[in-house]
Amino acid sequence: MTESGRRHPVVLYIHGESYEWGSGNPYDGSVLASYTEQVIVTINYRLGVLGFLNANVAPETKARMANYGLMDQIAALHWVQQHIALFGGDPENVSLMGQGTGAACVHFLAISPTVIRGLFKRAILLSGSALSSWAVVEDPVFYALKLARAINCTIPEDLLKDNELIVDCLRESTLEELMQIDIQPPTFLSAFGPSVDGVVIKPDFQKDLLSYLGPEFQGFGPLPKKAEHGAPITSNNKYDLLFGVTTSEALWKFAEKDVHQGFEGERRDRIIRTYVRNAYVYHLTEIFYTIKLGESIYSTFDP
Repeated sequence: MTESGRRHPVVLYIHGESYEWGSGNPYDGSVLASYTEQVIVTINYRLGVLGFLNANVAPETKARMANYGLMDQIAALHWVQQHIALFGGDPENVSLMGQGTGAACVHFLAISPTVIRGLFKRAILLSGSALSSWAVVEDPVFYALKLARAINCTIPEDLLKDNELIVDCLRESTLEELMQIDIQPPTFLSAFGPSVDGVVIKPDFQKDLLSYLGPEFQGFGPLPKKAEHGAPITSNNKYDLLFGVTTSEALWKFAEKDVHQGFEGERRDRIIRTYVRNAYVYHLTEIFYTIKLGESIYSTFDP
């Protein structure tokens, strides 16, 4: 609390860049704090295999915790509630902000039934959301098995029944052994990141989110708030939401030569095809030509 007795709003920032590398340490909140008179909190959370390993083949019927990176973020929110007043912050006025993959994490927490009411009041999504094509790992078991084979773990015949044996084997490995294994995902995607585990992220969360927007989106009508087995799909908590994007925010994925000199249409088309093939399952041709058409219109009218 300040000398005047007033507590300041709090911003908890979740860093992005990647689900597999990064840190909250480089983000200096002092400038934002001085201009806005807010308390800025940055955090670290488990990444990669330590934060998001998921070997559960049936999360819709057998929920098992897998999103430990998201649980670290929830733990940070609890810490803020308990201690931020000692730093002049108001625990009842907390905004959760993230950029890129961090924004997707913020969105996952906003819709997760694991997050209790009152941990934060507002969600700020910068260049990402839980509905982004790269936000969730669609087949986490595939990457868990690749890692297990690289460590020489025995793969059980019945994955549905004995998937925990894979996790137990990996836990016996040293951190150095795990970090030496390089699992390469498709371009633009992650091998280890948030995935449906039935606990923090429920099955069919995308459909549930789109139902709020109306039946004209993706052909989904309003869905019930409970899954067939009775567990809530998403949280009933309500938050103020601010979100936005910027131009050229994916430039860091390209080589320096491409950024400064550009590239020809043929290479552009290959990049778009790679992205569409890796990020989507259905209507790939339609999506490809929609992106190309949008790019052509932008180029035509760009002064």
